[in-house]
Amino acid sequence: MSAHRWGAAGPPPEAYSRVTNPERFASLHDSAAGLLHRLEREFETERREEYGLDPELAHDCNLLRPSVALLPCDVAAAPLIIAFSDFPGLRVRFRRWYVVVFPTCGCDACDETAESETERLRSLIDNDSGSLS
Repeated sequence: MSAHRWGAAGPPPEAYSRVTNPERFASLHDSAAGLLHRLEREFETERREEYGLDPELAHDCNLLRPSVALLPCDVAAAPLIIAFSDFPGLRVRFRRWYVVVFPTCGCDACDETAESETERLRSLIDNDSGSLS
């Protein structure tokens, strides 16, 4: 949270439980798709795209489109799976146990934006992409 958006007093208490514009995160889906295509070009992977690909990622949310998994051809490398929620947001599995949600919250009080969340996703992918080779 940043004082720039709400001023020094911070957000009002009711902003923490309210989401009035979830559509502000809609571009996350396109950004994730672009990152997946880039990884496919840079690494030898098999792409799987289907509903039910990762039940844990789909748990307690509605998927807007099929999840995508990039499975490295190198058996020592780790897969990447992205589920596209209808919030709209993303649930991403890096390796076997590390799951990250984008946006983390999405409430009106948070300063998350599609751009900041795309950058956070890009950073995590770029820092972990060595595991795809």
